Amino acid sequence: MNREQIEFNKRQINLMEKKIQYFQENKIYINTLINDLEALTGYIKSFDQVWFEKINDLIWDLEVLYACRLDEDRDYFNVKERLLIQETIEKIQTLIEQYKEQYLSDFEDE
Repeated sequence: MNREQIEFNKRQINLMEKKIQYFQENKIYINTLINDLEALTGYIKSFDQVWFEKINDLIWDLEVLYACRLDEDRDYFNVKERLLIQETIEKIQTLIEQYKEQYLSDFEDE
């Protein structure tokens, strides 16, 4: 990856972290988080295929939880679902940190 691609990926990763933060602060809904994470991951250039598959699997897990809630015509997540959402987001954050360490650690923020 060249410097331009690395900077582009860094912006996408930073936006992913910001979207997760907004969700945790109740500033955006889970459907917005899901859509934004899917889009931002798709924009990352020269990504690691294994990382990409892992993060997309986790985003899919969030989507399934959301779809089940909609299918049951509920406007809330139950306790178990909220716990699963929290655990999934923590796993996504871990993958983001791993990506930063592996691909972005040699480049300081400007």
